[in-house]
Amino acid sequence: MAKKAPAKKTSKKPVVSANAMARRLTIKSIYGPLKGIDLSEGEKKLFKIAGVATYVERGDGEFGPWVGLRGTFAAINAETGEITESTRAIVPGAEMMCEMYEAQQREDASATLRFSGEVFAVPKEKDPTKYDIVYRPIIAADASNPALALLDEVPAE
Repeated sequence: MAKKAPAKKTSKKPVVSANAMARRLTIKSIYGPLKGIDLSEGEKKLFKIAGVATYVERGDGEFGPWVGLRGTFAAINAETGEITESTRAIVPGAEMMCEMYEAQQREDASATLRFSGEVFAVPKEKDPTKYDIVYRPIIAADASNPALALLDEVPAE
């Protein structure tokens, strides 16, 4: 009897984004370590970040309490232009934005937070070897239910 030829294996490779993926967007995963950063010429833009958040998470880490977001996010490294994407982000200096979003979610559980901003390392006045991390919004953060805006587009019956 003739043996059957083994079935050909088809390789279905997952579609991979050309952009880098990270477990979580942080200063280190987007820009890299800040140790030894040169701020002799003043503040330095680290990256631009944007996203749509669906959940706020809080925790304590080795550097103290942190506020994180879950949703869809992307960031661009200001020096290299590399784009990094993730479903989680820790946006430095954005605690007020997160608090606004949490308040909106108490009123409407389906609300999302849409934001876009830039993150800078700014030297401290008294000691230029030390710095603060500053978030500056590009667009005003919007915590609302985007589906409600779509209702305006539905023709009246």
